[in-house]
Amino acid sequence: MIDMKNKLTLLAAGLGIFSLLTTQCTALDQNKNNHSSTGLTVLQREWMATKIGSHGKDELMKAKANLTFNKLGTKEATVNAYAGCNRMFGAVKFSGTSTLSVPNVQSTMMYCDGLMDLEMDYAKILKQVNRYEVKGHELSLYQNNTLLAQFVAADWD
Repeated sequence: MIDMKNKLTLLAAGLGIFSLLTTQCTALDQNKNNHSSTGLTVLQREWMATKIGSHGKDELMKAKANLTFNKLGTKEATVNAYAGCNRMFGAVKFSGTSTLSVPNVQSTMMYCDGLMDLEMDYAKILKQVNRYEVKGHELSLYQNNTLLAQFVAADWD
């Protein structure tokens, strides 16, 4: 038969295990939320394009191709893009960690000789994006597991 001292010891051990499990679950939830918030903070900046589809770094640098995320974490989250001539823009939708979409890319409508293929490809790619990765100062945009475009943070030295 278990005496009072053993009952108290078992009760204390049980409470200790319960407390440990509760603390660990809370920490995991907080990390999940912090990761999402941190991901958006890191994403909200100007990004210089280094690869858009088949267009390489030299062509993109000459066109000053870029991407900027604004007001992330709000219902008014937007993206602005540029590839040498027209301004592109649209609402950004996030549906989970590293998951985003720009379903309706709009653009100004000027003609610029030698830049239209790049701009059309860029707009098409923005509409296809459904996932992103940020590693250090580099941003990669994907459609599922297919790399569509790469960028480097404009404020990176």
